[in-house]
Amino acid sequence: MKKIIPLLIALSGCVPSTVTDATSAADASDAAAVASTDKAITSFLFTSPAATGIIDQELKTVSVEMPAGADLTALVAQFEATGTGVSVGGVDQVSGETVNDFSEDVFYVVSAEDGSSVSYCVSAISPRVLSAEKALTAFSIMEPSSTGVIDQEAGVIRVHAGDGADLSALVAEFTCTGASVTVNGEAQESGVTVNDFTASLDYVVTAEDGSTSVYAVRVTGRIGLLINEADVDQVGADTAEYVELYADTDIDLAGICIVQLNGGVTPGVEYARVDLSPAGAIAAGGYLVIAGPGVTVAEGSARYAPTGWGSSNRIQNGPNDALMLLDTIGGRVIDTVSYAGVLHRAVVTGLAGEWDATEGDAGAPADSNSAVGSISRLPNGTDTGQNGADFAFSASLTPGAPNQ
Repeated sequence: MKKIIPLLIALSGCVPSTVTDATSAADASDAAAVASTDKAITSFLFTSPAATGIIDQELKTVSVEMPAGADLTALVAQFEATGTGVSVGGVDQVSGETVNDFSEDVFYVVSAEDGSSVSYCVSAISPRVLSAEKALTAFSIMEPSSTGVIDQEAGVIRVHAGDGADLSALVAEFTCTGASVTVNGEAQESGVTVNDFTASLDYVVTAEDGSTSVYAVRVTGRIGLLINEADVDQVGADTAEYVELYADTDIDLAGICIVQLNGGVTPGVEYARVDLSPAGAIAAGGYLVIAGPGVTVAEGSARYAPTGWGSSNRIQNGPNDALMLLDTIGGRVIDTVSYAGVLHRAVVTGLAGEWDATEGDAGAPADSNSAVGSISRLPNGTDTGQNGADFAFSASLTPGAPNQ
């Protein structure tokens, strides 16, 4: 007879037990403990002035195109970033609050949880505003050395180069605030470019922004202007005094004046001056009469009435007094005549040293206070450099007309 063993007892050594996946749990714990390496600027902009940055994540750059002329020295950036913080030069950055100077590149350092960091170069680019400056600020001729006078309002430069100057081939030195200077389309180089100044030249100054200004440069050599007649003493009250000028070339009177000299002291001194600039110009063969309203000027001739010349005694009667035509631009005497004596030594404002106010050895004759007449060049417009020979007392008053 077979012996039967119960199945339950036979299998009692294989009873299953509950198993925990320890490896999987440890892996999960380790994964949770790994710090993030994320560290990136994801957006960047300015609100004042408004400008949005373009981010290049590969090159780690942020480029912000700003409005032209924007002040970059104190800007506040708004930004978003992954990671644990952002700093500039060790200073923590707060979006929308921290002020930085962006006139040069700024490096934003972004830190990650794992302690690593990355630097973004932020460039705020503001196009420079193109200048509208376009002025000639100094102008002179090198040889013969002569400095120009600039009228910025009128856009005119006057240079008086002096008698005998060859105006056909002169070199100018100049300074300007513009980007370039041209004459007749040709670029001008200060101290180098040769030009013909026998006629007025237009210097065109171009600014950085493309706008232009034009200066008419007028270089004068000989100034053909003479004191041609003077009535300095009348019968009775001296209320009709005048000085007549005669031009044998076209004359721009800017910078020219009549200096009145007192020869009663040694050296003679200036007691009055008449600026002829407001009178404009005289055409070749023309006359200009400096006189008050009581003087009748010949038809077709110009009158210039300085303030106060309607009253009496604007011109001293002599002896040894003088009238001098002075070029204040060129710093030279154009013409001079003493009357009722000589004045070989005189001090003139604006000229160094003493000046001879008598041409030659003798002065022009005296005017008369008992007979109508004037001190006149006879023949009309004659200038031999001798006051005594060129002038005579004439009983004919001819303001603005040829002397008789």
